[in-house]
Amino acid sequence: VKVPERDASKVEAETKKNKEAQTKLILTAKPSLMKDNASKEKVAASRVTWQSLQVGVEVVAGITEVKDDGVWMEVGPEIRGKVKLSDLSTDLAVVQNHRRHFKVGQLYKVRVVNLVKNKQMLDLTCISPDHQVEIGSNAIGVLTKIDLSTTGIIAHFKLPGHAYGSVHVTELADYWVLNPRKALQLNKAYQVAVLKEEIEKETGKDKDRPKGKKQQQQQTPAKHYQISLRDSKVYGRKTSQEEKRL
Repeated sequence: VKVPERDASKVEAETKKNKEAQTKLILTAKPSLMKDNASKEKVAASRVTWQSLQVGVEVVAGITEVKDDGVWMEVGPEIRGKVKLSDLSTDLAVVQNHRRHFKVGQLYKVRVVNLVKNKQMLDLTCISPDHQVEIGSNAIGVLTKIDLSTTGIIAHFKLPGHAYGSVHVTELADYWVLNPRKALQLNKAYQVAVLKEEIEKETGKDKDRPKGKKQQQQQTPAKHYQISLRDSKVYGRKTSQEEKRL
């Protein structure tokens, strides 16, 4: 007996319908919620949702994926966020060898540094508020772009939190660097000195533009800093005269 072939589109539609009809359970093993007197309201309030997330909120997250440019973590059912390299640790050795220290399944207490709910975009940090970017201190920066334009800005870095830094050609080193592309390596973590904050001026056009609901949901404004790679400013010592020039 020959069995007639089924229409592929009908099979796909039935499969999709069956998946939608499946019941999905969200479970918890939290001791405080396993008690008999835990109310439904308390259980619901303990869940992390896109509505409950706010910039500055601390949550427990589990690592789901370790990538070259950072670590992906899950803070709740189907809610994933990214911890970029500069937000993994204040220890440069840990950041430079993050695959050795961060493994899938590990749990960390993280903090929300940037959030766009309508796009379900979430940036997290493992660094405590006590070790954020401050003028006059050092920070870990990850090189994201080398710019050899005529503006004098030679390199752009991602700093901890929702912050970015730029290095002027005069702050690249204590000695003359003939070839910046040879001296710098993209996506590498560096210890940098934070010099000053750059204040971006809002144009008249932006000031007069009405901010609708969609615009208000955009990401938190990032901070921008002028930073230095000079050993004399980062480590308090100058590069020796004998060191080979690049």
